[in-house]
Amino acid sequence: MVVYYSLSNRKYWFITIERLMQIAEVLSKKSYLLHNTEAIRTTYNDWFILDENYVSKVSEIIEECASEIENEELLGDLIALKEVFDGGSVVFG
Repeated sequence: MVVYYSLSNRKYWFITIERLMQIAEVLSKKSYLLHNTEAIRTTYNDWFILDENYVSKVSEIIEECASEIENEELLGDLIALKEVFDGGSVVFG
């Protein structure tokens, strides 16, 4: 299991690694914007702190591709992730 947690809006999202890989596959097919973007800024107490630029780009990609996704379960996961990412500073672990 992996959890994403927003330090700003206090929202969180739990997901299995297998499901996270499926979501990453869908997002990577939609955009190559993340190819040269550093995802992890640093670590703190065994948590990875995501780079603000990466968080904003992923949020934009989710917004762009949400209307094209027909799988409701996948869409729900993406919307939950976007809510966490819209909060600003995000950690995961």
